[in-house]
Amino acid sequence: MKNLLFAAFLLIFGGTTAQAQNTAKAKEILNKVSAKYKSYKAVKANFKYILEIQAENNFKEEQKGTLYLKKNKFKLEMDEQNVICDGKTLWTHMKEIDEVQINNYSPQTMDFNPAEIFTMYEKGYMYAYTGEETLNKTAVHVVELTPTDKKNSFFKVKLFIDKATNTISKSKIFEKNGNIYTFEILNFTPNPAVEDAFFTFDTSKMKKQNIVDLRKTK
Repeated sequence: MKNLLFAAFLLIFGGTTAQAQNTAKAKEILNKVSAKYKSYKAVKANFKYILEIQAENNFKEEQKGTLYLKKNKFKLEMDEQNVICDGKTLWTHMKEIDEVQINNYSPQTMDFNPAEIFTMYEKGYMYAYTGEETLNKTAVHVVELTPTDKKNSFFKVKLFIDKATNTISKSKIFEKNGNIYTFEILNFTPNPAVEDAFFTFDTSKMKKQNIVDLRKTK
């Protein structure tokens, strides 16, 4: 799950004038995206997630889910599991076996951090503007980024940004092993009515043996 969606937001470019202009344009677009998301108190996004594994005869898996964000709090709902965080504690509920794992929340150690999914590109990446495309009949900017940390498992991320709304429509993550992760926004709702309690997990009705509190081992 940690490698699931996120690393969400990357190409190597040189120092020519055209490339410098592409960098400046990419920065301008990303600044608008960042300002847009930061203007919301909370967001809700229905998404489609696609995993393509090139090494396994082009294996392809598709899931849908919903992501709620409120500052450093988040709830990620998918078919097989929910991941919930109140900014301090992280709960991972595996639905099929009805087991919940509890961890201390540490954004620095997470490969995929939903709380930063729309703003993670603000640090640790180089970026370049590669042009415009049409996505679902909508005009989008395409920005490619590369992580400055070459130890990352992925080498490139493509962001597809709605020209009219300055919101991310799709991100595509390319791993060094050939895997491709696609995260496409199907529906976006700004400022949904979600209280802080929404970002907690109630274990009171669960069997004790199904609660795995990993905080005790740290």
